[in-house]
Amino acid sequence: MTTQDFRDTLEDILLIPYRWWHNTGRYALDLKHYYQRAKRGYSYRDCWSLDTHLAEVIVGGIGVLREKSHGYPGHLGSMGEWDAILAQMQEGFVLLGGEEKWRVKDDAERREDQEKIDRAKSLLMRYFENLWD
Repeated sequence: MTTQDFRDTLEDILLIPYRWWHNTGRYALDLKHYYQRAKRGYSYRDCWSLDTHLAEVIVGGIGVLREKSHGYPGHLGSMGEWDAILAQMQEGFVLLGGEEKWRVKDDAERREDQEKIDRAKSLLMRYFENLWD
C-alpha cells in the first residue's frame, strides 16, 4: 500500500460521520420519492423532467422485450424483423434520455440524431399496442 492509498483510506474512514450526517436529509427525500412512485406510479421528481423519465422507462422496457420476448406482431415476417424495429426504437429513445441528451454535437450529428429520434417516435406510435410479451 502506497502512502497516497493509505491517506485516501484514512480520509474515507474519517469522513464517514460527515457523509452520514450530510446524506441523512437526502434519504428522507428518497423515501418520499419511493413512496410516491409505489402509490401513484410516478413521483414529483419524475415530473420535473417527464420527457427524460419516460424515455428512460421506454428504453428499459424495450430492452427487456428484446431479451425475453416470445412473439412478434403477426404482420411481420420474423422475430429478427421485430427485434430490428425494437432496436431502432431503443436507439432513438436513448438519445432522448440520460447523459446522451446533453452531449455537444455538430450540425450533421444533431440532424442524424434527430432523424433517429423521429423514427423511434414514429415506430412507437405505430407499434404501441404490440409492446407486450
